[in-house]
Amino acid sequence: MSTFGRITNALVSEVNENNISLATLNFDFSLLKFDAPKEFQPLGSALSGRRRREAEEGLHYRTARRLGVLFEDLIPSTPKLIEAFGKRVFLLTSHFCFPDKFTKSMFSLDLAASVYKNLPGALDWRQPLCLYDLHPAFATIARIPIFRSPQPKALTLQEAFACVAKFESGTINLEPEDLSTALALCSEDSIFVAAVVLSDPFDTPAPNDIRRIAGNIGQPGLSILVAPQEPQIRKPSFAFNAVAHEPYGFLRENNFSGTSLHLPFTEWRFPLEASTERAIDQDVMVVESVISVLDRGKWVADLDIMGIDFEGVSRIVNICNNKDEHAGISHDPNYDYFSVDNWDELVDAPEGVGIFRAHSNWAARLAAVSIMSQKGQGHSIGVFGSNRVCFKCLEEETGFAEPHLLDHESPLPSFCID
Repeated sequence: MSTFGRITNALVSEVNENNISLATLNFDFSLLKFDAPKEFQPLGSALSGRRRREAEEGLHYRTARRLGVLFEDLIPSTPKLIEAFGKRVFLLTSHFCFPDKFTKSMFSLDLAASVYKNLPGALDWRQPLCLYDLHPAFATIARIPIFRSPQPKALTLQEAFACVAKFESGTINLEPEDLSTALALCSEDSIFVAAVVLSDPFDTPAPNDIRRIAGNIGQPGLSILVAPQEPQIRKPSFAFNAVAHEPYGFLRENNFSGTSLHLPFTEWRFPLEASTERAIDQDVMVVESVISVLDRGKWVADLDIMGIDFEGVSRIVNICNNKDEHAGISHDPNYDYFSVDNWDELVDAPEGVGIFRAHSNWAARLAAVSIMSQKGQGHSIGVFGSNRVCFKCLEEETGFAEPHLLDHESPLPSFCID
């Protein structure tokens, strides 16, 4: 570049002598091209043809060459910086030399680590695991060109279960499509459960989040637990004292302390085709399991938790910005709110806004959301968080969005889970 520096100096000197503006020079310095520093030469082989053409003829690069020639003498020499960037270029381009299977296995191992980070005590593997053969366990990774993006996207819940099956067995590769209805996977003394089955409906665990419970179901090998296709809900009670629907007193209570969730099994089970050969493997069984909700030992309903549209559930969070103005004013007296204090009152829902009072009882709250969803009313559910709820603020905030309501109809969801 020193040669071009001398040319520039000569031209500028000539301009000064003749009092001519440099802008009138009709010489395009972008036409002058240089060999890249040797440290950057590996980058040329890694670029696509389009990127190489842009580097030579693109507007931005032509402008950069013009400026580089004109201001060469003002720019300090930076050999160490060029060397450092050259090393970076080498690192960016040399990864193309890694074997395809090796790199995919590394990505697979990273995704597996993201699954197991929430599974303490689940890393005592009893089977040897071949890292080289790990990537076929992840169908998504195996079908993606390795360098399309720096890293594959997060696993789905079904892929996460397939990952657990691979690590627990060391040999079994399950297709994610075969796990579309799975809610849990059992192996040895561990039960791996979808996080939504063990979480409060107000919480939002990651879609692929799995939790581990220590225990077993008495079945050898791997067992995939699936819910029945048509879970049942008990019929409404016609007892005169079962359904009261008292006016809501705006007290946050838990009136479902006798509620519990249970996991019995039906007689329905069959072996699953596993591995790439799709041979029937008796060590992988699909077992129908029913998540039942009981109230003081009495059956209420079978739940389809995996069928809940958790993204569609309204989570009600509000901060009262008018504490002084709303002090002593709980709500608009024109609106009808009713307490739901037992399961019969839930099954036979009130006409106004029902408040299911199970404060801080995640199991009862989850069961209520599931039952309402199974009844086709999932769109009308609102779930309160643990913080105080100002009904007056909620009425004011949501009232503007619901102008069609009658005077006695609250703008809140027709069924709220407290």
